[in-house]
Amino acid sequence: MGFINKLFGIPPVGSQHGEMVDHMLELVHWIMLILFVGWSLYLCVALVRFYRKNNPKADHGGVRGHASSHIELGVIITEIILLLGFAFPLWATQVDKFPHPDVRVNAWGETFRWSFHYTGADGKFGRTDRFLISGANPLGIDPTDPNSHDDFVSSTLVLPKGKKVEIAVTSKDVIHNLALVSMRAATDADPAKVNRMWFVPTLAGKSDIICGQLCGTGHGTMKGELEVLENMPDFENWAKQQQVVADMPFAAEAVTLFRASHPPPPVTPVEATPAPPAAGGDGTIQLGVIPTVMQFDKKELTVKAGQKVKIEFKNAACPLMHNFLLIKPGTKDSIGAKADAMLAAPDAMARHYIIDSPDVLAHSNKLVAIGQSDTIEFTAPAEPGDYPYICTFPGHWRFMNGVMHVTK
Repeated sequence: MGFINKLFGIPPVGSQHGEMVDHMLELVHWIMLILFVGWSLYLCVALVRFYRKNNPKADHGGVRGHASSHIELGVIITEIILLLGFAFPLWATQVDKFPHPDVRVNAWGETFRWSFHYTGADGKFGRTDRFLISGANPLGIDPTDPNSHDDFVSSTLVLPKGKKVEIAVTSKDVIHNLALVSMRAATDADPAKVNRMWFVPTLAGKSDIICGQLCGTGHGTMKGELEVLENMPDFENWAKQQQVVADMPFAAEAVTLFRASHPPPPVTPVEATPAPPAAGGDGTIQLGVIPTVMQFDKKELTVKAGQKVKIEFKNAACPLMHNFLLIKPGTKDSIGAKADAMLAAPDAMARHYIIDSPDVLAHSNKLVAIGQSDTIEFTAPAEPGDYPYICTFPGHWRFMNGVMHVTK
């Protein structure tokens, strides 16, 4: 089996239920081929046998045998077998029985692209509101909902191999159809309605996503990419590298207000202790982020004036993105205000929210996402004193700050 499917160039099956779909498709193709050949032969025989010269006088009695009735009955029985033996069981398994999924994704169609909304570590989707849709917030995610803060959006549908996946599909404008050909799964994307489908990927790799409904002049360009990763850890590592809603400019104000009204719990000495002077005098300092609160893991650092300093800044487990700026004494509020003002700058993310100011003495090279790190090298100020260091992602600086003690 599979000869006709291969002849037509159907891509390799990549899902658990796909083999059954392909098997049924192959059977239908063979039945259609047999019917095509049979009826074509019958047509040729009828044209020759009942040619006008051979039968100058029409026989109004018609066919006297029962062959045609037997053939029609055979076709009906075959169709019943296909429906009851293949189509109905497959439909019941994939549509009527939804298992508890390992991964949930919301798929959004619009002319002419796909967007995929994922939950964060909490496993809960944030609210969406069509009135919040904008260029910066294309899905209308509500940043006032705390469940949305660790959500993220991707233009590529990335899934783990061997896990149950549930996709909820909807549309922002006209009717589309999310067709995952390699998964042998598709469902309509209807405006103001959510359709669901589920499957278990079994083949790692990349394949195309297409729109299965004629949705406009750009219908043929409405393509996306499906990438199936080898295992769940690979998928989790990919998810950690995505920009979460809380780090997006449109959500900064709401996240700041939420943080202000929900102050972080007190930090125990085990979690945040003053950093000793750099060991061995080489000036290397390890600086991290407390994953449960928006704070550096060291509130104080100590270096010598004029010393060469190297800070290894690592974000091991915090879902938010952070940077590091060392600034002049007494400038924390003014630099923080400039950081908040960057919310309206279109290139703020490209600049990693680094403030361009003579009051900034040293800074990280980038925003450090979960699982990432950055090395900041500089010479400590020659003048002893207490120099603040902060994260200047809008709103973060109020909570995420510390002091570098420069000694003689």
